[in-house]
Amino acid sequence: IFDDRVWLDRYYLLNQHEWERYSREKELFYDLDSAFYNMETRSLISAAELYAGDYAVDEDEERARDLDLRNWYAWIYTDGDRIAAMAVQKDWESLSGQRITAGRVVGINNDPLVGWTVTLGDSRDWSSRREAWVPKNADLRISVAAAMIVRNGEIISADELKPSDSLYIVRDDFRAKVVIVK
Repeated sequence: IFDDRVWLDRYYLLNQHEWERYSREKELFYDLDSAFYNMETRSLISAAELYAGDYAVDEDEERARDLDLRNWYAWIYTDGDRIAAMAVQKDWESLSGQRITAGRVVGINNDPLVGWTVTLGDSRDWSSRREAWVPKNADLRISVAAAMIVRNGEIISADELKPSDSLYIVRDDFRAKVVIVK
C-alpha cells in the first residue's frame, strides 16, 4: 500500500458473476473520493489510516515477525483501475462457498442478535453450472451487518438501504461480504 495506490498479487476478479484467478501483480489507484472500510471493526477508515496501518506488511521483516503481522485481504470495488470502495479483513476466505445473489429489498431490520439484515424478494442466485440465474422460491434473509455496501461508488451504512433497492450481493450463505446497490 502506497500513498495513492495499492499493489495486488494473487487476486480474483468477479467477471460476469464468475470468479477469475490472476497470479500477476495489479496496480490500483485511490484518491480523496475512494472509501475504505475495516470489516473487523465495522468502521470506515481514512486513506491515511489505510496507508499508515499494518494492512500490508513485509512478512519477512523482523517487526512483522515479532508482532505476528500478516497482510490483510481486501474486497475492492473499482472504476477501471481506480478504487471506488475497498473493505479490508484479516483472514482469507475461500471463494468456493461464495454465492452471487440478486434481488429487491422488501425489508430491512436491525436484529438484536445478528445486527442489520435485509430481506430480498424476487431473489435469485447465479448458477455457474447452468450459467444462468436461478430464482428462489421464497424471500431470502441475509445479514449485511459486516458487509461493505456500495451505492454510486460510495460506501453506505445498512440503515441507508431502502425498500425496493435492487441489490447485487456476494455472500457466504447468510453473511453478505459485498453489497452493490444498483
